[in-house]
Amino acid sequence: MNERTVKLSGHTKDRFLERFFGEEPGLDAPTRQRLVQRSQSAFSSLRVRKTVLARPRVPLKPATTPSAKLPEAQPAAPPTAPTAPPPAPTQHAATPALAPTATPAGPTPFDPYAFGLVPIFQREGAEGLTARLEAVTDVAHLRQMAKAQQIVLPQELRSGDAAADAIRAGIVEAVGKRIKDRRAAAG
Repeated sequence: MNERTVKLSGHTKDRFLERFFGEEPGLDAPTRQRLVQRSQSAFSSLRVRKTVLARPRVPLKPATTPSAKLPEAQPAAPPTAPTAPPPAPTQHAATPALAPTATPAGPTPFDPYAFGLVPIFQREGAEGLTARLEAVTDVAHLRQMAKAQQIVLPQELRSGDAAADAIRAGIVEAVGKRIKDRRAAAG
C-alpha cells in the first residue's frame, strides 16, 4: 500500500486541498474556500494515491459572474457562514453572488510557497533557482519568500533599500549554504 500512496502534511497538504477542491467543477469560490479552510484545520495529514498526484494540474479559474448580481452579495453573506454544513442547496444558490466581491477586492495575495527554494536549488542548481526567482519582481515578496521558507538573508538585505537582484543573489547564496551545511552535518 505504501508504494501506491503518499502522505501529505503541512503546506503540501494545504496546497493539495486547495488544488483538489479547486478542480471540482460544481463549486463556486466561497464554497471552495470554506471547504479548503475546514479541511485544512480538520486534517493534520492525508494519505493520497500517487495517481491523483500525477494527474495534470488544472489551473484555477477565478469565479466570474455578472456584476448585476453584486448587490445581492451583501445580504447573502451572513446566512451562509453560520449554516455551512446542513443546507447545501440554499448555499449553492446564494454563494455565486459572493464571487464578485472576492475577486475585485485586490490582487491575489503573494504565495511565499509558490515554489520551494531548496528543492529547486537541489534539482536545477543555482542557475535554475536564479531563473525561478526572476519571476518574483517585488522586493517585499522576495523577502517574504525567504523568511517563510526559513532562508536567512544577510542583515543588509533583510530590510531597507536593496535591489531585487541583490536579494535574489542573497537567497541563492543562503540556500546553497544551507544545503552545504546539511550535507556536512549528515556525514
